[in-house]
Amino acid sequence: MSQPRVTVLMPVFNVEKHLRAAVDSVLSQTFSDFEFLIIDDCSTDGTAGILAAYDDPRIVLARNPQNLGIVASLNRGIARARGEYIARMDGDDICLPERLTAQVAYMDANPAVVLLGTKYTHIDDDGQFVYHGGEMPPPPEPGTPGYMRWSLLWMTSVQHPTAMIRRSALADMQYDAAYFTAEDYDLWARLSHRGQVARLQQIHLHYRVNPAGISTTRRQQQLDTHYRIMHRELCALMDAPLSEADTRVLFQMVVPQQPKGAPQEVIPGADLVAALRTYWAIRRRCFAVFLLQAEERAHIDREADRVLRRMLAYARAYSGGRERLALRAWLMRHAPGLFVRLAGEFIRSKQRRPTGT
Repeated sequence: MSQPRVTVLMPVFNVEKHLRAAVDSVLSQTFSDFEFLIIDDCSTDGTAGILAAYDDPRIVLARNPQNLGIVASLNRGIARARGEYIARMDGDDICLPERLTAQVAYMDANPAVVLLGTKYTHIDDDGQFVYHGGEMPPPPEPGTPGYMRWSLLWMTSVQHPTAMIRRSALADMQYDAAYFTAEDYDLWARLSHRGQVARLQQIHLHYRVNPAGISTTRRQQQLDTHYRIMHRELCALMDAPLSEADTRVLFQMVVPQQPKGAPQEVIPGADLVAALRTYWAIRRRCFAVFLLQAEERAHIDREADRVLRRMLAYARAYSGGRERLALRAWLMRHAPGLFVRLAGEFIRSKQRRPTGT
C-alpha cells in the first residue's frame, strides 16, 4: 500500500450525534490522498455502529483495548500514522472542503513550518454559528511564523482540530499526559522550538462549542495547566527563572479568561509595576531574538497597549493610591504614547459628562 500524503487523525468517544457530519466532511475533501485514522476509545453509544457502516478504503478503524483517554489515543494514532502530514480532527467538528488542499499546499511550499493551523468559526450543538468571545475582538492576528512564536509564549494559538503537523518534526515527541487539559498547547510550544508555526487566515473548520467539554467542566484545571506551560516557555525564552508572582499577574492580564478579558478578582501578592517590568523585558527579548516583520511588531505593540490598559483598570479597582501613582510613573517613562492617549480619553470623557444645573 502506497504511503498517503496525509493522515487525518480523529480520536472519538461517544460522539454519535455529530459523528456522521464530521466523517462526511473529511471524506468530502477536495484533496483525496489521505488515510483517515479513527481511534475509537471504547465508545458505549452508537459510535462504533456508525463507523462500521462506512465503506471507504481511506478509513482505518482502530479500537482501544480499554478506555485510555484523549492523550493516549492521540499517541496511539501518531504511532500508527503513515502520512507525511498529520491533520487533527475531532468527532463533532466539520472540515470545510478545501481544508486539506490549502494546508498541504502551504506545508509543501514552506518546509520550515512544522505546525500549521487555520482560522475557524464556532457552532453550537445545532450547528448554528455563535460568537464565542467576550470583549470587542482586536484587529486580526497575523498567522505569520514570527507572530505565532510570540503568541505561543502565552496561549494556544492553533486550535487543536485545525492543526496539521509535519510528522518528521515529531520524531521522539508526543502528547504529554502530564499536561492533560492543555496537551495541545504543550505540544505546540515544544514543536515551536523545532521549526516554524503558522496559521492560515482563511476559515477551514467549524468548531463545535461543547457545554460538557473540558474547557467548561475542568476550566480551573485547564487554566492551571495553561499557566505551567506559559511559565515554562517564558523562563526558557529569558534563559532565567521568572518570578511566580509576576508571571501570575501577566497570566491574568495577557491571557483573556473572563468575559471582558480582564481579571475580576484580586490577584494575591500582585505587584503591577514589577509585573510590567517583566512583561517589557519579555517583549524586548522577543524583538531581539525573533525575526519579526513590521506588521508583527505592530500587532505585538497593540497587544501591549491592551495589557497596559488592563493593568490600569485593575489598579483602579484593587490597588492603593501609591501603587496607582507608581504605575502611572512607569507608563510616563516607558509608554508615553499610551499615557498621553489615556489622558486625552479621560479628559474627553469628563467633557462629555452632563453638568448639574
